[in-house]
Amino acid sequence: MHSRSEPKLERIQYMPTPIQCTLTENALDYLLLAGEQAQTGNARLLKHALATLSDGIELLLKARLETHDWCLLFKDVDKAERSKFESGDFQSVTVEQAIGRLKNICGVSFDHSAFPELTKLRQLRNRIRHFAVKVESAQAQSVLATAYSFAIDFIADEITPKSADDLEDQVGELRKLLGKFSEFVTQRMTDIKTKLESQKYSVHVQCPACLQETLYPEGDGVVCAFCNFQTDGQSAAHMWADKNSLQSMKDDLIDPVVRYCPECGIAACIPSDRARESSYSHVCLSCAESGDYQNCSSCGQLCPTDNVGDMCDGCRENIIESWD
Repeated sequence: MHSRSEPKLERIQYMPTPIQCTLTENALDYLLLAGEQAQTGNARLLKHALATLSDGIELLLKARLETHDWCLLFKDVDKAERSKFESGDFQSVTVEQAIGRLKNICGVSFDHSAFPELTKLRQLRNRIRHFAVKVESAQAQSVLATAYSFAIDFIADEITPKSADDLEDQVGELRKLLGKFSEFVTQRMTDIKTKLESQKYSVHVQCPACLQETLYPEGDGVVCAFCNFQTDGQSAAHMWADKNSLQSMKDDLIDPVVRYCPECGIAACIPSDRARESSYSHVCLSCAESGDYQNCSSCGQLCPTDNVGDMCDGCRENIIESWD
């Protein structure tokens, strides 16, 4: 009788990588995880997304408190001790207390219209974590969308301006994720409709962060009404070109998409033919001017289509000066 040898099992070697993140990083990670769970469309993971997002928003509020004073994280401030704070061995502030302290001590302003849905989210979270839950998928998606809308505005107003640059990647991933979350997109577009309609001085183009057509010049840079992404016009123009798989001006290519604006002279002018509302050929993400432009017959730079001789002002002036 032949004996069979047992298959040899390979031992998996695990690297002892430490788990470490700040309070703000932890909050953003929860928001990302909730979005990933919700996007599956799976009822089981949608349930977890509700609880995860509720925890993430609570952590966001606490992260903002920490930037003002770590003592505010204690439910009883009189018992605040540095050693307990660093070890996490203390009873932390409740959500209601956190909101009250943010308003009264930190001067944070809240949009109270979102509070009923946030309360509903927190109630669902408690049932999911501690009891039983029954909620329709459509209702769950609506609660998630409203909560995310609150979160993305809170991050832009209260977290990003006070955080280090090392959070940029996480915030960028969150913007990208929410831009693909159909239920959130629908709800968010409704929330910002009035804001977009009131912004009439510039064409809206696709945001390179969330890919929604809600980016426009404002002040010294650009801002996205959907995800609150902000940067300077020139950087936004190059990012827009890269996201649309178009040539930018980075490598001095023969026919770059990002052009020098005929109005302000800054390399932030992009084609606007991809913007649904536009009847112009180009829009500048630096000065917000839109127009029908063509290549100058002499130097190749953009100039208005009604310029004499299809020539930019600079080239025409040079010719006139050469006559003297």
